[in-house]
Amino acid sequence: MDKSEWLKVPSAQLNTEARAAAEVRQAILTKPPGALGRLESIAVQLAAMQGKERPGLDQVRIVIFAGDHGIAVEGVSAFPQAVTAEMLRNFAHGGAAINVLARELNAKLEVVNLDLGTVVDPGTLPNVSNQQLGPGTANFAKEAAMSEHQLAQAMNVGRQSAERAVTQGVDLFIGGEMGIGNTSAATALAAILTETSVETLAGPGTGLSSDGVLHKINVINSALKLHKRQIDSPVTALRYFGGFEIAALAVRANGRTGTRGRIHRWCSGVGRQPTVCRCSRLVALFSFFCRTGSSTHFTRIACRAVT
Repeated sequence: MDKSEWLKVPSAQLNTEARAAAEVRQAILTKPPGALGRLESIAVQLAAMQGKERPGLDQVRIVIFAGDHGIAVEGVSAFPQAVTAEMLRNFAHGGAAINVLARELNAKLEVVNLDLGTVVDPGTLPNVSNQQLGPGTANFAKEAAMSEHQLAQAMNVGRQSAERAVTQGVDLFIGGEMGIGNTSAATALAAILTETSVETLAGPGTGLSSDGVLHKINVINSALKLHKRQIDSPVTALRYFGGFEIAALAVRANGRTGTRGRIHRWCSGVGRQPTVCRCSRLVALFSFFCRTGSSTHFTRIACRAVT
């Protein structure tokens, strides 16, 4: 299968028998119905995703994709792009919040530098794999963020990460991303794909002032106006406004594993909410991990408490 054919493969369906069995089990557990709130529905959903009455989270994989955004030169971030490279170093040496979460979950953490072109070269780092996609994305205020070839490469990096997890028996795949300027890319994507105003979606990101947010809104609106006629599909929108790391999260696990699933989370930096997709045996949860990262703990507790 070539680099784009996998996009046309239908997503796997949820296992309705496993869902029904999990719902029956919920009804006989020694607790009032609904006493654990959303924990119960999450456990049932995981059962349908994993295809078994009692889902498990024994093997957890966290993959962080990193890449810089050309839009940062427009002054839409409170921090310089050098921070992306510094965060890569932090990930590599175990000092970031996601490292703490991984240790708490006993999860394997992988870090992928998608461009080898973080504005400041982080050098060779332990536990960081490098993919040569280019020196960050282009400035989408002036041109498409990625070429078609770069987009295909980035999406395939994400796909391959998910497929490796499947073949290694992973139960839960958690994808995250890092890159200065990523909330501008995410806001542009969300605006055009959901037909929501940039004013509604844009926020301070890493700490912009109110004037900085207004400038960010103006930059994104101008870019949307510039490229709007070119956008004829979500994939095209991703190419024009996304980042390498956001594209890597738009994955589908497929191939010899017989596993299929698509992530429709094009803009992980906007809503900060987890997105769960089904991949037969593999359950994929994508979250931006802001503040406490409690989404993952919530899901793991659900499985322990009600399965």
